[in-house]
Amino acid sequence: MAGLTQKIYRTLRKVKCDLRRDVSCFTPALAVAHALCDLPLRGPVFQPVGRWAAKRRDAAIFDYLDQNYGAFFETFARQWTPPEKKERGGPAPIWVCWLQGEEQAPELVRRCIASIRKNANGHPVNLLTEENIGRYLRIPKGILQKYRHGAIGQAHFADIARMMLLKEYGGLWLDATILCTKPVPDWYFQRSFFSCKGPVREGGYISRYRWTSFVLGGMPEAYFYSLMTAFYLEYWKRENAAIDYLFMDYIIDAAYKRFPILRDEIDKLPENNLRRDDLAACMNEPFIQEKWDALMASDTVLFKLSWRENYAEHAPTGEPTFYQHFLNVDVGEER
Repeated sequence: MAGLTQKIYRTLRKVKCDLRRDVSCFTPALAVAHALCDLPLRGPVFQPVGRWAAKRRDAAIFDYLDQNYGAFFETFARQWTPPEKKERGGPAPIWVCWLQGEEQAPELVRRCIASIRKNANGHPVNLLTEENIGRYLRIPKGILQKYRHGAIGQAHFADIARMMLLKEYGGLWLDATILCTKPVPDWYFQRSFFSCKGPVREGGYISRYRWTSFVLGGMPEAYFYSLMTAFYLEYWKRENAAIDYLFMDYIIDAAYKRFPILRDEIDKLPENNLRRDDLAACMNEPFIQEKWDALMASDTVLFKLSWRENYAEHAPTGEPTFYQHFLNVDVGEER
């Protein structure tokens, strides 16, 4: 009973915070839609309300972006010029970020980082922290101030960093919760835009599985990263809050609809890493070697995990779980 009370309290507190933020920073329509989306609307009676609220939220976000940043998109399209092609001075980098530092990361994150280093396939792996990010990027003072004062959270600060890094250096961005199980293929680094991609379908995600924010790659000065960097710098110059926790997907989708160059890059990207979510889905299940082997033998190189989930080493029956196997299997040496 105490757990239920705490859950209700957390939900109501989030509704209150989102309402205050959206009314002061954005629009009343978005405030109402976000508040409804925060509520656990389940069951045959409430699910239609939840779907309606999600559609209203999406519409309110796209309306806000169109009204406030439509001119920005038009100006970018007029002024952008393709960069001169330059030979890369060495293997393209892999970027990973854990702002607190690797030593402070949860064990799952440390093991994922180790797996990336083990399977980097000759590419340098750069781990970004608050202490070293200045070696790679010159982030505007205004954005740094908003980050330090809490207007920009760690996740959205990392979003800014990933776009700026890929624009400046190219390479491959992998979230620190990516388990890399095979050498990273060369072709991931040879396109102007790369991401995990599945069959396009509805599923409650703005991306419709055309891209993921946790795996992104491309060439230096590529159209996509030039646009996204310019947008993020403009957005955070004006705004004091993220319009949605997952608002990167909204920006990409808005750009996808506006820019044929970007749309063509995404549409032509081959499907890849089709089972990236399957390992996370079975982490608390009793371990079955054949199932693990099938996952490892699949097309998937990059599996998305989460450090926020409560993974258990033993199932309720007492059997070891997939999570326990993950903890014991050789993923590479931790630092």
